[in-house]
Amino acid sequence: MLFRIRPTQLHYHVEHLMKGGIYSKAPIWYPVMKMFPPGQSLPRASNNNATSTLNKKNNKNSTKHLRTKSARPQPIVYPEDALRRQFYRDHPYELLRPRVLMEKEIQVDKVWKSLVGDDEDPSEVTGESVIQYQMYLMAHKGMSQRQAYAIACNEFYKIRAREEIEQRVAEEQAIAFGAVRKKSEVEKTMWKEYKEIRRTRNAV
Repeated sequence: MLFRIRPTQLHYHVEHLMKGGIYSKAPIWYPVMKMFPPGQSLPRASNNNATSTLNKKNNKNSTKHLRTKSARPQPIVYPEDALRRQFYRDHPYELLRPRVLMEKEIQVDKVWKSLVGDDEDPSEVTGESVIQYQMYLMAHKGMSQRQAYAIACNEFYKIRAREEIEQRVAEEQAIAFGAVRKKSEVEKTMWKEYKEIRRTRNAV
C-alpha cells in the first residue's frame, strides 16, 4: 500500500526530499504549490479572495488609458460675439424688430464715417450695424471697447429718436387729412370689454 500524502502537505514533503538529497532541485511547480496550496480534498476549495476580486466592479479609471479619444472640434470664437452679447443685453427690444433675412454682400474693407452710410437709409440700421461700427472704431480709431460702444450707441439713439418723431408726425398728418387709424387688436379687445361692462350695468 502506497503512502498517501494529504494535498496540503505536498510541498512540505518535497522540502524533506530536497533536504534528504533525493531531489537535487525543486520541481518547477514547487513555488506555485507553496504559494497556493491545494485544498483538503481533490475538488479545489473556492478562493474567497479571488471571488471577491472578480465580483468587484471594474474601475473606470483602470481602463481609461485604453480608450480612444474622439476628435472634438475646437471652439470657434469671434471678437463680435462679446460685443453682440453686450448690445442685446442692454437693448433686448431690438430683437423684436423685423429683420430682412436676405443676405447682402458684405464689404470687408468698409470705411465707416458714421453709423449711417451715404447710400443707406436710417431705417436699415440694426443692432448688427452698431456692432460692426463699434468694431471699426476699435480697429481703426484705436478706441477702447467702452469708448467705441458709447459712440456707436449715441448715434444709434439719435437715429431711433428721429424715426419715432417722423412716425409720429406722419400719423398726425394722416389724421389731419381725414385718415382713420386702424385700431390694434388690444384696442379692439378693450372696446369690446367696455361695451360688455356697460351692457351689464344697464341690465342691473
